[in-house]
Amino acid sequence: MAADASRAGHRQCGRDHRRVPLAGQPARRMAEGSRHEGQRAGAVDMRDRFAAIPFLAEGRGYEGCDCWGLVWLWYRDVLRIALPRYDGVAVDDPRGIDRVIRIAEADWTPVDTPRDHDVVVMRAVGGSRADSHLGIVVETRKVMHTTERLGVQVQRLSSPLIRSRAPRFFRHHALV
Repeated sequence: MAADASRAGHRQCGRDHRRVPLAGQPARRMAEGSRHEGQRAGAVDMRDRFAAIPFLAEGRGYEGCDCWGLVWLWYRDVLRIALPRYDGVAVDDPRGIDRVIRIAEADWTPVDTPRDHDVVVMRAVGGSRADSHLGIVVETRKVMHTTERLGVQVQRLSSPLIRSRAPRFFRHHALV
C-alpha cells in the first residue's frame, strides 16, 4: 500500500526518482561492470535525459549547460556528489578553463583505465594545447559531452575525434 502511494507520488510530479542511482554503492557497482540490467537501464535512462539538454554558456541546469555544467549536473543528480560551480569562467577562455581544471585536480585521481562516471579532460577542437573541455564516461567506452554547435552528444572514446584531443581520465575521490 505504501509502495503504491509512493509510486503515485512519482507520477504526480512527473519525475521517476527511482531511476536516479544513489551516491556510493550503485555508482560503484555500475563502475565495476555489473551486468544487472536494472542498473544499466537506469544509467541509460539518465544519459537519455541529459542528451536533451541544450548548450548554454555557464549553464548549470536542465534548461542548458556548458561542459562543466554537464559534469556538475551529472555528479549532483546521478551520483549525489556536490562539486564547485566555477561560475564566471567563460567557455571561450581556454586558459581560464585550463587553470580551473588544474586547481580542481586535488579532488580527482588520474586513472589510466576509465570507468563510468569518470571525468574526461581533453583539448578543445581546433588544435588548442590547453585542456579546456570536459566530458563524462558513460557506458564504459563512451564519453558524454556538450558543445556549442551540437549540444550534448555521446561518442566512443576510441573515435578519432576524441582520441585526437588527448583525453585524460580522472576519478573523483568519493568514487575511489
